[in-house]
Amino acid sequence: MDEWAKEWLIEQRRQGKKGIEIKEISKNYYVYHSTTYWDKQLKKRRKTSEYVGKLDRVKGLINGVKRAITATNLRGIKEFGNAMLFDRLLGDMRSCLEDAFEDEWEVIYALAITRALGYTPLKRVHSAWDKLYNVQEINLNMDAKNLSRVLKVVGSDSRAQELVFKALSQKNQDLIYDLSAILTRSSLNFAEFGYNKDKIHIPQVNIVLFCSLETGLPTMIRTLPGSVRDVKSLYNSIIEIKKENGTVILDRGFFSEDAIK
Repeated sequence: MDEWAKEWLIEQRRQGKKGIEIKEISKNYYVYHSTTYWDKQLKKRRKTSEYVGKLDRVKGLINGVKRAITATNLRGIKEFGNAMLFDRLLGDMRSCLEDAFEDEWEVIYALAITRALGYTPLKRVHSAWDKLYNVQEINLNMDAKNLSRVLKVVGSDSRAQELVFKALSQKNQDLIYDLSAILTRSSLNFAEFGYNKDKIHIPQVNIVLFCSLETGLPTMIRTLPGSVRDVKSLYNSIIEIKKENGTVILDRGFFSEDAIK
């Protein structure tokens, strides 16, 4: 059980509330009120629990009643397996997103799941999300305009991005580095003339990526102007990642005596 959940339980008992218990199910916390009664047939005391609500790290106790599935509240079949799989895979990410993007993390969470299931245009994200079982019981505005706004906020908030990547890379010392060039004819500010591995001299954007060797998760993603040379991008990226006594793994295209120096 996480420390914040333990502290909440201790505080409830300090206030004199008895019989309060927390059950952890799929890394979510649910509050129950437990009592005992005398079973005349078995001639011993037995325990009974009543559901109180869900415990949220930010919102605290969210009161609720578990409803039985009936003809009146059944609104189509939901994808339960996919929803539970992604919920478990993203379990460690939720706290990172909450800390970094306090107001947008739920939309980011939902958008990541729908995009992982396959290419989904923003205008169809709402219908894709509605097909999934809502494990976290979150209510979202999945309108395409709101999703576009959230993506703009995420992309422009480098401080929040750094918080997420820092949390992902705390225990990782071995990092894999790669640089990719995306050719473009658009009017992006970062699109500048530069030579890529195919010696094509047209406007491009460079994408810098650090990944953890152990987990495979990204620990830094940056966009750079297309005119920035490979060695210079590597040099600045290593300074920015702020890792000491670590190992950086490169492909052979980066190797030269000047690069090593």
